[in-house]
This record gives sequence, structure tokens and C-alpha cells, in this order.
Amino acid sequence: MDMKQHCVKLSVQPSRGLVDEKFTVLVQNLLPGFQLTIHALHQCEDGHSWEAFAHYNADATGIVNGKTITIQED
Repeated sequence: MDMKQHCVKLSVQPSRGLVDEKFTVLVQNLLPGFQLTIHALHQCEDGHSWEAFAHYNADATGIVNGKTITIQED
């Protein structure tokens, strides 16, 4: 089995925003069809935690490009 190492690139735009604003998640250099779950967790100054999960499948070029607004208070 050929075990190639992949350097996956993750970017999120915008880097800051309000909790209910949309943001774009871009993941590059995945294997085609790769299944990926992204988990984000943020704790506010007031102690509340906000959490988001998103499930994706990489396209034929190994890219995931998606938008999400699924953020819930923990």
C-alpha cells in the first residue's frame, strides 16, 4: 500500500464575525471523496461556549468548499 503524506490546508473566511453570520470553510489537498468532519469550539468572555460541526465529502479534485451557519450554544 502506498502511504503518501498529504499536507491539508484549512482556511475560514472571515476570520472574525458574529456568531450567526455565515462563514466559508475551504479545505484543500484531500484525497478525492475523503469524508471530513470539522468541529469548531469557541468560549466567549462571559463563559458561554459555542460549538459547530460540519460534515463534508471532498470533490474529485480533493477540495471541500462549503458554507455553514450551524452554531449552537453549548
